Formats: sequence, structure tokens, C-alpha cells
Amino acid sequence: MLSMIKRFKALGAALFLVLFTGVIFAQDIEIRPGQPELTVGDSLQFSIVYLDSGDTETDTAGTWSIHPQYLGTISEAGMFYAELPGECIVRAELDSLTAWVPVLISGEAEDDTSEYAYNGLALVPSDTVISIGSQIQYTAHYRAENGEPGAIVDSALSWSLEGMPVGELSQDGLLTATSAGYALVYAALDDRETSAFVVVADSSTDTTGLNHITITRDSPNPMGYSVMQELTEGEIWTLGGLPFPMNVLNGGSIYFPVGSLSEDIRIHIGLPLFAEVRGDSIGWNGKGVLGGVDFTVMVNDTVSEPYYFETPLIVGLVYKRGLIDKMNIDPHSLALYFAVQDGDSLAFDTTGITNTTVDLYSNRIYSGIVHFSSLAIMGESISTDIADEQLTIPHGYTLEQNYPNPFNPVTTFSYTLPKADNVTISIFDMSGRKIATLVNDHQQAGTYSLTWDASHHSSGIYFYRLTANDLTITRKMVFMK
Repeated sequence: MLSMIKRFKALGAALFLVLFTGVIFAQDIEIRPGQPELTVGDSLQFSIVYLDSGDTETDTAGTWSIHPQYLGTISEAGMFYAELPGECIVRAELDSLTAWVPVLISGEAEDDTSEYAYNGLALVPSDTVISIGSQIQYTAHYRAENGEPGAIVDSALSWSLEGMPVGELSQDGLLTATSAGYALVYAALDDRETSAFVVVADSSTDTTGLNHITITRDSPNPMGYSVMQELTEGEIWTLGGLPFPMNVLNGGSIYFPVGSLSEDIRIHIGLPLFAEVRGDSIGWNGKGVLGGVDFTVMVNDTVSEPYYFETPLIVGLVYKRGLIDKMNIDPHSLALYFAVQDGDSLAFDTTGITNTTVDLYSNRIYSGIVHFSSLAIMGESISTDIADEQLTIPHGYTLEQNYPNPFNPVTTFSYTLPKADNVTISIFDMSGRKIATLVNDHQQAGTYSLTWDASHHSSGIYFYRLTANDLTITRKMVFMK
């Protein structure tokens, strides 16, 4: 009751200022605490603070909600209960004012980083970048119970270097870098083995005027994405801290060589369209596909796809060891492919993917990548002739890129039919869920234009798909409020 009285006093004072002075002062509400991190089973009391134009704070009450709803519950009084791991938004409304905070919930859900071969050994340093002509001393450690490096191994180890010819590795773990590239450093003790990823950079490359990279991902907040990392050319970024279902990407890495960019870019990372959330796990919706990722590059907030780099980036992705055995795939045949989804089928291409190195002990695969789009991990048993799986679109059928892109909230795209046909055009979200059907009709030959209004949807990446003549064409678009 007291909070309601305070609320009406605050609102009344604001109304008085508007009516009798003709001046409208800014008003807002704020949720406290902000950006909490909880564990499944935790509870937390949220509160709403009313802020007037003079930054005077007043406790008040409002209406609470959660998105997505299945991760927890919240009472009318703002008491939040964390029920499942993931990331959600707690939202408060007071009259025409709204506020929100992101809530990260950790817990018992499957964590795909457990697929790493934490077999009792760890290398220090782990993933790193050094320059030609330099040396780096590796040491092997026993892993502590928390997975971190513990005591140094004082027994005789067997050392090896696999991948590109970047240098010489002594039997004491000393690496001398002689040429640019990347490789895996291995250390073995009896039946236990561990590895570390190393990049050797060309020290003669001009490092003035380096370009900047911003890494973002989907988020349920009103902005539509969260910034994960900001870095510059010459740095390596290891993926981590991603909540379900994107936790299947945790442990991957991207290295941006100096000179790989000619401009500042933003890279949006997410699951590809062929990924399928199945309860508390991820399926890849394609025979023999072991994993994948989608990279969308934006220049000045405009999508550029595919985006070609001045020199190849180095990308490392993780895979689940259990899938290899289940699908009877030779792990030595694993490779990265550019992937394009066409209806229920996938097309693959290795053009522009070089120097693939598979780390069987950390369940990671590395390759040089000339451009960014969707990537898939596959093995030799999937297909004996990848070239035969390339997409072929009958002459005359087109689906143009939407414009503007990104858009807010309306966008337009066109398509062409070379003959009369039954046509379906649908919109899908990042999880592959169909959210709208714009056309489902028999249409005559010609060029058509469609407009989609996303006002009732959240910011993020969407796909629009044309189906006709037993073929489908899919394109990506970005809604950014």
C-alpha cells in the first residue's frame, strides 16, 4: 500500500509539472538488481525503482513477465525462481514505462565443453599467438578437480607438433617459431595426452591502423543481440560462456591475422539454420553433420554475406566425440565445409577452406577460412563426392535479398517465377520455427514483391524461404530495433 501511495505521489508530481509549468520532465523506471547470475533452484527478489527528472528514486510496483517463460517464474511481487539453465529477460511495466534486465541461469544442463579430453593433463600456455623468431616454453600439468592446471608433471613426456610447419618443438616442450601458420602442440604421458593450439604470426606485417572486430550473439533483450567481445586484428578469441543451446560452440576459437581486414566489422555468431533444438540437446538435421556455426558479418550495420577476408582467418570448432562413434565416421576424415541449406537438404563446398587440422584429443577442428557464412563439420563417410551435392536452382527462379537489411521493422524482397507454379513463402526464426507464411498460392509466371512487418517480433536474425517446383531457396535477414 505504501509503495502504491509513493507511486501516485510521484506520478501526481510529474503531472502537476506538466499541467502548470508546461514542461515535461523525463521519467523512467529501473529494475534492481541488474544483470544477476543465478543457479537453477535459486530465487531472487527484484524491485522497481521510479526515477523522476531530478534522479529522485522512489520504490514502486508494476507488472512482471519473463521471456522465454520456461526458464523460470516470477510472482506479482517480483520474486523470481530459476528453474532451467539458460538466458532470459525479466521485464517490468509501469503504465507506459518499461524496463528489463538479462538473467543468466547456470545449472545441470548438458555442457558440451565436457566433450574435451580432460584426461588428467593440461598444457600451459593454452591457445596462444607468437611471432616468427620467438620461442615459447610449454609445461604439462596434472589437472585439478576443477579442471584447471595443477602440479607440473615431472615425469618424462613425449612431445610432438602437428599441422602447418610453423617451427621446431624440442623434447623439453620448447617451441621455436620459424614460419607463419598454425599448429597443435601435443604432450603425452603413458596413455594420457593433451594439446594446445598455437598461431605463429608474421612479425614483419605492418601493425599500424589495425581494424576492429566486434563479436555479438543473439539475446532475448530488446536490442536483439549482446556484445561478447571487442578485439583487433592480430588477436585470438576463444568462444566461451555461451548459454544453451549455443553452448555447443563453447571451446571454439577465431584468429584474425593482421591484414585480414580492410575495415571495421561486426560478426554475429549463432547456430546455423540446420541446427535443431531437441529438448536439452542439439541435432544437426542432416545426415553425417557433426556440428556447425553461422557467422553473419556486418559493415556499418549492413549485412555483407558472404564476407571475404584479405587473408584467411583461422577458425576452430568443437564437435561431440560420441557422434563420431554413433555415426560410424572416421575421425581422421573430419573436415570443415561451407554449408547452404536448400529446403530439407544441405549442400557443401570446401572451396576456400585450407590447412585443416583435427585435434582428436580436444575434439576440435581448425581450418583457414576465406569468407564467413555457415560452416559445418562432416566426415568422409557422409559423401564420396561433395561436388555432386552443390545446389542447382532451375533457370529463372530467383529470391532476391531483402531491402533494407538490417531493417526496422519493415523490409521488402522480390522473387521471380519462370512459369506458373504453386508457391509458398515463409518466415523462420533462428531455431528453425516457422513464424509466418506470406504466400501459399498458385501464381503465374512473373516477378513479385513482398513486404514483411516484424513489429510483433523481437530483434534478431530471420530466414525467408521460397518453395516452388520441388525446390527451395532460403535467404537471411536481420531485424534490428
